[in-house]
Amino acid sequence: MNTELATIPKPVQTETVLPPEIHKAVQRWSNSFFRASIPTNLIEKSVITEINDERAKLLTAQFLYGERNGREKEIPHDDSEITNNTSNRSEESLWLYGGGLSKAPSDFSEQSQSEFSIPTGKTKKCPKCRGAGEVDCWGCKGTGRDDKGKKCPLCDGKKKRRCGKCDGYRYVQVIIVVNTYFKVEKTKEHDYKGYVPPKKLKSTSGAVIFEEVANYPEDAMKEMLKGGINPQEYAKLQSGLGMVFHSLIDKKLQHYDGDLTLVHGLVDNFFKRIPNAFKENRILEHEILPVRLKIMVEDAPVKKVAYTYKEKPYSLWIYGKENKVYAKRRPFGFTGRLLLSWIIQIIIVGLVVYWLTGPHTQQAQQAQENQTPVETATGNATPTHAPSYEKNLQAAQRGNPEAQADLGLMYAKGDGVAKDPVEAVKWFKKSAEQGFPDAQYNLGVMYDNGDGTTKDPVEAAKWYRKAAEQGFARAESSLAADLFNGDGVAKDPAEAVKWFEKAAEQGLSGAQYNLGQLYNAGTGVPMDYVQAAKWFYLAASQGNTDAKNAYSKLSGIMSPENISQAQALAKAFVPKSADK
Repeated sequence: MNTELATIPKPVQTETVLPPEIHKAVQRWSNSFFRASIPTNLIEKSVITEINDERAKLLTAQFLYGERNGREKEIPHDDSEITNNTSNRSEESLWLYGGGLSKAPSDFSEQSQSEFSIPTGKTKKCPKCRGAGEVDCWGCKGTGRDDKGKKCPLCDGKKKRRCGKCDGYRYVQVIIVVNTYFKVEKTKEHDYKGYVPPKKLKSTSGAVIFEEVANYPEDAMKEMLKGGINPQEYAKLQSGLGMVFHSLIDKKLQHYDGDLTLVHGLVDNFFKRIPNAFKENRILEHEILPVRLKIMVEDAPVKKVAYTYKEKPYSLWIYGKENKVYAKRRPFGFTGRLLLSWIIQIIIVGLVVYWLTGPHTQQAQQAQENQTPVETATGNATPTHAPSYEKNLQAAQRGNPEAQADLGLMYAKGDGVAKDPVEAVKWFKKSAEQGFPDAQYNLGVMYDNGDGTTKDPVEAAKWYRKAAEQGFARAESSLAADLFNGDGVAKDPAEAVKWFEKAAEQGLSGAQYNLGQLYNAGTGVPMDYVQAAKWFYLAASQGNTDAKNAYSKLSGIMSPENISQAQALAKAFVPKSADK
């Protein structure tokens, strides 16, 4: 007799129905464009197997306190009687002056009060003029004459000027300048033990089941602040306030169905974290004044939803009154949203690559890559003959900045002496530190190229700026390139435009081309084809091939009127001489 084995049926998976608000929250979450890899309408394609309640208690505590800072300052004293002064610091507090607790916000907002001063009653001779009421004129340094030997116009030849510190009164009084701020310390705790991250849980809210506000007693606080807070008194005050809240919690949450000890623990924990007036107070220097405390307990819903998608188990959590969704692990689906997001990302990457490598940046980069030290001369011109090495060396050793710059250039180029870039840097630096712009620019080039010194874009930009501020065109252009590319200095297209413009107005073709590119792209300056064409035209007229190509391309999309306007501006252009 053949006996067949009985077939064991597979367990039937029962489905749980989601409440409407949870169903809606999950649908919104799974269909979001920013979660493109989650299957669309996930909840409709899944089997809900279980819903668990993991509700949490959130405790929000706000502590309003005042902070006063006092700093001593000396001001002129005219021998008048000093009133309202502080003489006994053991009986003093910054909070006894200028309002205080009575001026605190009525809620838990932050604010500041007007600055005021407290006379200390101290006076002394002015430390700047030593009680004379006058000081040497800073313009003529007490000689009464200017650099040309004429009577100093600042002191009218008197050699002295009124002392600015004491205003000529000869004495100063010591005051305490006081600044007042009311600040709020806010914290949020929870008693949740599940998988939703605390940071996410604290960003939500629930049903308020307890909310109380308690004010610190104003008179008691003022008295306590005098001469410094007594630690025992302050601890007693804080303990008493804590007992008030604990008593209210026991009374108002007597029917609470959770763990009440956790709520009490959250309150105790907050009291440990608020700024401690006893530890931080320094009389008449830095004082903290507790003002108001608010504690709120919320019952925040947290629902764990277990489900299966394509026979694989997953879980997600819906939490807070806002019905936010958290999922530690998510199913993957190839959706139309995902494809669209990939296309958008590819387009963005392409635009970034084009921007970084496009024609509008090539010349700015080239301006730095191709830099070499320039000849030293007045302004930006290049001399036809370099002085002899011996003559330059003797003058450079005597401290002549122009000779030092010439000597540095000879070492940099190997002109009349063996090339050693280190010596070039040495002499460029000596000249640059005396403010000679040619050397400042050349030193910047050496730092930029790492020639004779460590490559240092920050130092390069620093010396370019010093030379640029004296009107040195090549330095202006190099500084502009640094600002445009963010090399050795914060990226700032608007300031780059400013320095390119200064160099372009002196006739530097590379700067003119770069300025045209910025106007053409509307980078750091409003887009203006006429201005762009003008600068391209000027640079092209000096033989700049890139500018010639750019002008040809741009004029192809401009109206005849705008082209004529740009050419007229270019023909009317007169280069400016370097600023002295």
